[in-house]
Amino acid sequence: MRILSCFPPCPLCTRALFCRSICFVVVIVTVCLLTYSSLSYSIKIQVVEPYAAAIIGFGASVVYYFSSKFLKKCGVDDVVDAAPVHFFCGAYGLVMASLFATQENYAKAYGANYDGQDTQCAGLFYGGDGSQVTANLAFLVFVTVWVGVTTLVLFGVLRLFGLLRVSDEVEDDGMDASEHGAPIARGGRSEGAGL
Repeated sequence: MRILSCFPPCPLCTRALFCRSICFVVVIVTVCLLTYSSLSYSIKIQVVEPYAAAIIGFGASVVYYFSSKFLKKCGVDDVVDAAPVHFFCGAYGLVMASLFATQENYAKAYGANYDGQDTQCAGLFYGGDGSQVTANLAFLVFVTVWVGVTTLVLFGVLRLFGLLRVSDEVEDDGMDASEHGAPIARGGRSEGAGL
């Protein structure tokens, strides 16, 4: 079963964990399962059962919430929460898929004839020998190192040529004003907005 979502990730989903209204919790958790779950297990959703997909989706909201708080506490400026959504939830989903993958779903997704590799491809909770966990962790480390090095090179070159940041004046006024001609926001109000 594949659950796809066209919704952007919604920070309100994690608020359901700490909310008092049962109705709000049910609605938000449902939205959460459709949004974060699509990010956390979109790589290997086809290999897990629907109940496992729900567990992974709910867990992804917790991963998002705490990784976002952690990055803010560390002073990381991630205004759109890209790292919690894509890196942390993606890494979580990758590991969880290696735990919940079933032999039957794996065979359906990647071909019926796997020549006795069922125990290598199945998740740890479904009789797997741990090969899938090891492979997914190795993949996670490789991708993290690759993206990290590539990013350092790219942004290092941009910084070397003075193209990494805008001027302090443009930063204070906001990019909307300098790039798009939008009114400058000061003190929570836009100049010329007439509010």
